[in-house]
Amino acid sequence: MIETPDDSNQLPDEEGSGIEEAGKQKAPVWLLLISIVVLAGLTAVIYGSAWFSEQFAILSGETLSPFVWASLGLFHGLAVLLPAAWISRRSSQKRYKAIFETWALAGLFVLVCIPIRLVPATAGQTAALLQIVCAIVFLVLIRRFFPPVTDAKSSPPFWTAIFSAALVIWPWVLWGAAGSWLDTVLNILAALSLGAAVAYLFRARLLPALETTGGSVRVNMLLGGLAMGGALVVIGGGFGANGQQLLLMFLLPSLGWLLMGIAYWGRGEAMSRGWAAVGLTVALVAAVPMILIDSDELVLILNLGSRDVGAWAVRSLLFSVVIALLLGVLAVAIGPTLSAWKQNKLGVIGAIGATIVLLALYVWPGQPGFYGEQLFVILNEQYTGQEAIPPGDYWQRRQTIYDELVAQADRTQAPIQDRLDSLGIDYTSYYLVNALEVDGGPVLRWWLERRPDVDRVLSSPQLRPLPEPPPISSGTESAPSEPQWNLTSIGATDVWATYGVTGKGIIVGQSDSGAELSHPELTRTYRGNQPDGPTGDQYNWYDPWTGSSTPYDLGGHGTHTLGSIVGQSVGVAPDATWIACVNLERNLGNPAVYLDCLQFLFAPFPQDGDPLRDGRPDLGAHVFNNSWGCPDIEGCDPDALLAAVRALRCGGVRCGFGR
Repeated sequence: MIETPDDSNQLPDEEGSGIEEAGKQKAPVWLLLISIVVLAGLTAVIYGSAWFSEQFAILSGETLSPFVWASLGLFHGLAVLLPAAWISRRSSQKRYKAIFETWALAGLFVLVCIPIRLVPATAGQTAALLQIVCAIVFLVLIRRFFPPVTDAKSSPPFWTAIFSAALVIWPWVLWGAAGSWLDTVLNILAALSLGAAVAYLFRARLLPALETTGGSVRVNMLLGGLAMGGALVVIGGGFGANGQQLLLMFLLPSLGWLLMGIAYWGRGEAMSRGWAAVGLTVALVAAVPMILIDSDELVLILNLGSRDVGAWAVRSLLFSVVIALLLGVLAVAIGPTLSAWKQNKLGVIGAIGATIVLLALYVWPGQPGFYGEQLFVILNEQYTGQEAIPPGDYWQRRQTIYDELVAQADRTQAPIQDRLDSLGIDYTSYYLVNALEVDGGPVLRWWLERRPDVDRVLSSPQLRPLPEPPPISSGTESAPSEPQWNLTSIGATDVWATYGVTGKGIIVGQSDSGAELSHPELTRTYRGNQPDGPTGDQYNWYDPWTGSSTPYDLGGHGTHTLGSIVGQSVGVAPDATWIACVNLERNLGNPAVYLDCLQFLFAPFPQDGDPLRDGRPDLGAHVFNNSWGCPDIEGCDPDALLAAVRALRCGGVRCGFGR
């Protein structure tokens, strides 16, 4: 296809030398530009469409099969590898031959990473382990079958790489938050393995070819940056897991020209000696979003209609991409001067200063610490009482059930609590389901699952903190002047008129995103505002998320659903009173936080109290309205709260559960 002599593609340097016939150099240049557009578009369409398809499946309670992801990875890898390899073999021009061979190897990288696509969306640690393995396998393959054409020894130190990466990654450090220490270590290793694979990929063909085919520094940086960007968009899409690819396939290719500047910086014309610094830069830039953004929290169900982690990730991505491109343009502009700079003193000062700034941003005003997943341990022995047992009046029956549940939890959890205490492991006990939430990782999970008193161990996912809370939702509609169609269609107005039943004397317990106390539909009927109950917020409001002392609602969903029940103009029972608890402040919860609220509504306790010691069943709600769901993903067990529902029914509680 491309059969021009090797020197026919020499682009002009600054003095205008090396100009060949226009017709002989245009085809490869245009082919290069078109190919980059195709690479970027193909990668974005494949992984973007697959991710959005999976998100809409999750919203409907299903998931996208891992084999669909694997098939897309296979298609992506082959669609890049085969055409790029064919063009590389057909080209006799050394520079472009190396570029397309590099892209073909990027396609091979995607194929090697197909096992990552088989990991369920919630298995982040397993995905990180596979990322490490796949990157190492690719590294072994490329070193074995595609050795570098020149023996370009690395030229340390790496100060310029650290300095440059720090300028790019600071938004993630400022706005992100780390998972568990194990998540952090695994993602660091995954990013380092990726950086090593990329370093050897560029060392094998691309950097030596650009160095030995002549041309000006600036032209080589332009071409090399485009070539690296094309390879990195493919690699980012193939390497990222469970939503990471959406970040990496845009972030990494923006580094192209900056990486060429790092390859040249202080090395004269011997850019191929900078391959290790290039790999370190890629590793550092990739590591930060992998560490500080939980891919699970990119799901649409969390980010629709609110400024959650997805919005902060996009903001960080835009800042980093713009910074990387600007630094790359600067590097190309001063390319000849850059290659002559000595990197040691300037690099050391820049790297140390940038590292200090990053640490300061992370500690303040960032979100320091580890916010990893926890374990929800369900014991074998669960409450099995029947609805008619124990006998007695309503409140006495609820008190008896509470006492029995707490006694069961104290008795059966004692052995496991003693062992966890001896190991210094934090946990929280529950009684409505005989269970504990334990702060631990896979090793502790393995031990717990093998205890004879444990039925099963589930993941208890934790949302990482945000730089600032999402804005509180508010409405602008005025109250209706007459009952709305939904109330008349279910006959609520007839019941009011015929029987005079408007909910008076009934306590409604709400578990949702919260309840806006100042809303005119809800203010009057809050039990904390009633003279014949516990006034104030104690025993009437509980927030296991942030510990807020008075009712509020970030998302507005809880206010909406509670208004449908007790709203003064729109509710079916406008004279009922309500108490509330936050179980979905940011639209994602776990079994433990659901139980926090169920236990509070069943037997309210002080906001700083112990549910197992300070519960007041006599202050509990008659009716529960709970908003929670369990999509069809690994780790979500729809039966996890079955014992709680059974106990509530035995206590005379009527429950409504919804998504």
